[in-house]
Amino acid sequence: MQIGEFAKICNTRISVLRHYDKLGLLTPSRIDPATGYRYYSGDQAAVFFRIGALKQAGFSLAEIRDILGRMNSDDEVLERFDAKERELLETLENLRNARKKILKGVTRMKIEILPTPDEILAKTAPLPPDVINTDFLSVCTALDKAVTSENYQRISGFRTYGSPHSDEVAVGCAVVRLTDTYTVPLNDPLPEAFEDDPDVIGKWQVVGLYRVKDDFFTGYPRYGDWYGDHLKELYFLPNGGHYWIYQWSKGVLYTRNGDGCTANPYEIEEYDGNRYLFIRKKSQEYRRGGEPMTLVLRQTDRKAYTIEEIARRDNVNLPFANDERVHGKWCAHSMFRDRNAFDPDKPQIGLFWNGVEFRENGELIRWFDRRSIPGRWTNGHLLDLRERLDCAYEVTNVGGTEYLIVEWKNGDYIYGGYRTGYIAFVRET
Repeated sequence: MQIGEFAKICNTRISVLRHYDKLGLLTPSRIDPATGYRYYSGDQAAVFFRIGALKQAGFSLAEIRDILGRMNSDDEVLERFDAKERELLETLENLRNARKKILKGVTRMKIEILPTPDEILAKTAPLPPDVINTDFLSVCTALDKAVTSENYQRISGFRTYGSPHSDEVAVGCAVVRLTDTYTVPLNDPLPEAFEDDPDVIGKWQVVGLYRVKDDFFTGYPRYGDWYGDHLKELYFLPNGGHYWIYQWSKGVLYTRNGDGCTANPYEIEEYDGNRYLFIRKKSQEYRRGGEPMTLVLRQTDRKAYTIEEIARRDNVNLPFANDERVHGKWCAHSMFRDRNAFDPDKPQIGLFWNGVEFRENGELIRWFDRRSIPGRWTNGHLLDLRERLDCAYEVTNVGGTEYLIVEWKNGDYIYGGYRTGYIAFVRET
């Protein structure tokens, strides 16, 4: 058969067969003297696959040629295999020793940004006394801090450079330069048609946000405490069901909030007996010209939830009790996460919740950016009848001025498991 047909049988390229012929590994059974066409016999395919097996075992092409030339002597072939096994075992031992040496510690380090800012190295150099004899993780942590301080984002795992037989070892990572302001708009389009993915439906517990996916597998710490008191779990409802700021279609999680819409690709992997979801999340660094980070979640069940099953609701059927202190209109002053963080000297503008009015008969009107929403109130409580939320309030006097402090329960609280925030109001003048 001609060389092209033989290449198809062997699932290889013609150039590979020509190279093997040039090295004397696999020569054609016949070459047409008139045309120069190469012809191979069917039994030569076994020789080709034998060469492939030897290459996979770590033999060079020169060694393979020598082995094939000795196929009639079993003792000599076995001797070559024994020698290769000893060589590979020695290489493996050297690799283990190198690993121990590197992980034992890098005693000298200097942060250096290369002239072309696509990589940053923690290079070997004298270190301050307080970080002498630091371990490998500490070196990586120091490099991470240096990357951030120079307004870069790390977009790869950590790499080691240098000879394992010396102390001249360096640690590096790929980076991208960030802009000082948000330059990338969040305007990804929603899918035109929903595509199902039964494997993603259910509850997923948040493991953490990582700079890169490799950090999760290597055990490197997650990205700060970004999720320390925030999102605990995420639900994928049937048919891409929209809840809170999320909806999905196969392979993509969509997020819609006040900043815009982002399409965040995801993939599911089995690891260590669990199913994990890796989401390429377009975070704040992405808006500054960086890369998406990796949000990791672990599946805890595969139930098809409804919105009502996952929403936090309160008892709003409270009897009316008057509180003359709050009658009238109040204007929004400031918003804060911690109740003790209220500062009357730091008013804020542009708050989403603009104001609230308490009427004598228990009627309540809340004003927002684009609408007003009726509700009810009773002594100590604002009652959101639509979302079934009970928001506690208190009146406090600071420097002769009365302030109304109200719990702020929004979608973050209802669906995300967040703690409540707070909004302070002052009387309308």
